[in-house]
Amino acid sequence: MFTPNVQDLSIKEIRAIIAAIRVGHGDDFSDFNLGVLSRRVAIAMNRLGVRQTEVFCQMLQGGDLLFYKRLLAEITPPTTELLRDPSFWLHLREDVLPSLNSKNEKLKILQAAYDTGEELYSLLIVLEELKLRADVELTSVYLSEDTLTQIRNCKLPSRRQEVDKANFARFEASVPYEQYISSVADTVQFRRELLADVHFLRLAPVFNLPADPKYHLILCRNQFLYFNPQLGIRNMQNLFDRLRGGGILVLGAKECLDSYQNGSTFTVLNREESIYRKRI
Repeated sequence: MFTPNVQDLSIKEIRAIIAAIRVGHGDDFSDFNLGVLSRRVAIAMNRLGVRQTEVFCQMLQGGDLLFYKRLLAEITPPTTELLRDPSFWLHLREDVLPSLNSKNEKLKILQAAYDTGEELYSLLIVLEELKLRADVELTSVYLSEDTLTQIRNCKLPSRRQEVDKANFARFEASVPYEQYISSVADTVQFRRELLADVHFLRLAPVFNLPADPKYHLILCRNQFLYFNPQLGIRNMQNLFDRLRGGGILVLGAKECLDSYQNGSTFTVLNREESIYRKRI
């Protein structure tokens, strides 16, 4: 959540911080959307209690891993809802996954957007609804070790339950909300056992994904909004290379594939939901 009284960093300040991260930790944020990044880092500096850019850069250059992990957790985009955009998840359940399902091999799915866990939980709900969980090899990416710990803890904000329940109803699940979410006092938790066998992959700002496996389905919703055009094009090529012929790529509803490649390598399956199939 943005803090209204925190002033964004200047371009000079955010570039200095990006350089310090690169020197101290090897991650390269130089092609992130600088406006978004300067806002998130400014908020992180406020929360971490280090408000002077020069001091902040010195701490990053010094290689303090714990401090850097805390920064990454602060700048990881939070997911605001479970089953956000229910029409997409309904379409995934009714059309996309059934079109990919094969009795000959396990489906390989990559959840390739940084978030706080809700995208992964939503995907697991869909797989459970289709009784496909045992037939899927699922990989989910993360940027921050602290965020990964949060994802594995399966805790959800209690204040958001009404929104999550409304999305769940619009998704038209075959079982009650409580089948997936338990609520005791102020603790709301997703079913932890559903994360069994999920492979977690630390993905840097440049999507240098392993050569194997090739995926049948890649979900990267609402991620390219954080990249500048150069990084968007580069990361789109990386996703394309890791997708099988005939495989499906999903972007966010406000993201358009045409911005990152010429469209000749994909067929549009659903423009409203930004769903594309890689041509064979």
